[in-house]
Amino acid sequence: MSHGDELMKVLIHDGGVDTETTWALRVPSPPGRVFVRLDNVPFLHAKPTLGDVIEVVQDPAQPGFLSFDKAGRSYDEVCSALVEDSGRYAVIVTYTCEDSQRFGALAAWIREGGELHPEGAFGPRDGEPGTMYLAVEAHVEPDEVMARLDTNGFGYRFSLVHPV
Repeated sequence: MSHGDELMKVLIHDGGVDTETTWALRVPSPPGRVFVRLDNVPFLHAKPTLGDVIEVVQDPAQPGFLSFDKAGRSYDEVCSALVEDSGRYAVIVTYTCEDSQRFGALAAWIREGGELHPEGAFGPRDGEPGTMYLAVEAHVEPDEVMARLDTNGFGYRFSLVHPV
């Protein structure tokens, strides 16, 4: 288990289904409890997301891992179970491009202003589009996200997948 400012991997799952690992930082918590702040955007779960603080426990199915179990809770129920909500929600887009080597520059451009936080999931291949997940500040509407993405100067074209 990590302490201080060290990144650690934690599991997020829903009753043992859709298990994924995500990076997190341990934050101050009451004795006997462990709180972590997510440090990236999960792909399988809309909440929790980047910046959210969750309580994690030893995972009985994965010894040595701390985990957060959504336990079949709805999106709103998961939001109310957060220790601290970062005020972000998940947006999923697909993209096509002429030159996927510019993804790093595109991601840096998207981060400008601090309202959009991209995480590449899958690059385009075999004629299929790539997929990007974004943690988006709550005051930014999905149509505003798409409008911003459409102004990129890197030759990327985006389509909204979630939310619709």
